Amino acid sequence: MAQMSIRVGGIYQTVKNIYVRVSGVYKSVNSGWVRVGGVWQQFYTSVVAPIDHNYSTANTYTETIPAGFTTLTIEAWGPTGLGAHGNTSGVGTQGGGGGSGGYSRSSYNISLNTGQTFTVVIPAGASGTATSVVNNSFTTSVNMTAPCGSNGAVGGASLGGAGGAAGAQGTGGTQATSPGNAGDYGDPNGGHPPADGLGGAAVVGIYATGPAGATGTYSNTVNNPGIAGVVNFHYS
Repeated sequence: MAQMSIRVGGIYQTVKNIYVRVSGVYKSVNSGWVRVGGVWQQFYTSVVAPIDHNYSTANTYTETIPAGFTTLTIEAWGPTGLGAHGNTSGVGTQGGGGGSGGYSRSSYNISLNTGQTFTVVIPAGASGTATSVVNNSFTTSVNMTAPCGSNGAVGGASLGGAGGAAGAQGTGGTQATSPGNAGDYGDPNGGHPPADGLGGAAVVGIYATGPAGATGTYSNTVNNPGIAGVVNFHYS
């Protein structure tokens, strides 16, 4: 963030905050600007700790930019596929693991955007629907998506189910996009080794991590549910 210093007793001291008296009440100044040659230049930004707003439950949300920050990083992950069930319970084959979702990351200067908003859509796991972030009142066009990972396949009579495909590469990221990771084949022998039928690995972001795909089960009827998408807003 920007930083301002003042000279006190011959020594420069960093300003931690600036206040202004309004109707007898002191209020914190979030930022200061000066007009130079007809252009507004920021000379002070309040010293505030970075914060994260994280969404990971399936729903539609409105994200509002808080005051006091200059940079916003948005990261989006698609929902995962489900872990499929096996052919017979207990001693039979295992279903394949679900794929993890795709990823998209963007960064924006938000010095003049306090109070502006985004629309965030978090889909349920195994929905086949992409996570999305679009500008609502935010003045810059934003259209980020992170596709869903595919479901694992049901285990056969003698073969474990195939792993679900990775979610496709995210779109709309100004900094990075990537696909998710495929799930593993299920165990064909009923031996329950820990490496079989795992869901696709989570995609690791800068300030958060997306969900890993769901592991396949040995049940003959019950799938392991997929996991909802994730969006993280990091303000600094």
